[in-house]
Amino acid sequence: QEIMETYDHAIRTLGSTHDLILFPQYGLPIDLLRNPERFERLAADHRTSVLLGTYIPKLPGGNLDEGERFDTALLFSDRSPVQEYRAITPPPFRQIKQVLGSARSVLRLNGTKIGVLLCYEDTRAEGARGWVKEGAEILAALSNPGHFVGTPLPRYHLLHDRIRAIETHRYVIRVSPNGFSGIIDPDGKVIAQSRLNEKTVLNGIVYPIRKTTVFAQVGSWVPPLAAVAAFILFFRLHARDSINRLARKMR
Repeated sequence: QEIMETYDHAIRTLGSTHDLILFPQYGLPIDLLRNPERFERLAADHRTSVLLGTYIPKLPGGNLDEGERFDTALLFSDRSPVQEYRAITPPPFRQIKQVLGSARSVLRLNGTKIGVLLCYEDTRAEGARGWVKEGAEILAALSNPGHFVGTPLPRYHLLHDRIRAIETHRYVIRVSPNGFSGIIDPDGKVIAQSRLNEKTVLNGIVYPIRKTTVFAQVGSWVPPLAAVAAFILFFRLHARDSINRLARKMR
């Protein structure tokens, strides 16, 4: 209940001056997909949009703590019904009764397409690349590494998001309740960042980008292709030098 009240306060305080408010991944006590009225009303009253991550039971009335569930991102807007993305990648390290989604579906905000990386989906290049292939113009990474705050994992998450920004040339907005949250530009530069276990609000401006990078188009083939190109270049230069040396000796 405290988390819900924090969300309510943030929307009422920031909604009128922000186009989009993002919250991290939390196991909220309400099935917000089937009961979206609370956040739909807040978004409409304050003319804003809200993106958050949470768990949704597979079946109506299902148990949010122990039953089968989807790891879900929900977008509430004053202009459209609630939109949903279900994580298609299972979490590592632990077994929970998570039901995987079947496909990536961009969330649309006033014509801008948003791709969401839930939980550990930002640690794989294929996740962000898949979103760009679906037309995503901005990436949002919603997570909650609460079990690993005393480890290097939160810092690794932020580093992965910086790499995803560079690979796709997209703004990446990272949101975490315990660290790190950050706004990252398409060059991988962190524009704004919170500290570990810091309760704060990050403000920033991000822009949708449509052009794609070579990596977004080709993917994991880029490193081996670059290695082959470097080998061919080295071989040609070496062969040319050898021919030149041989020619000098024959004079």
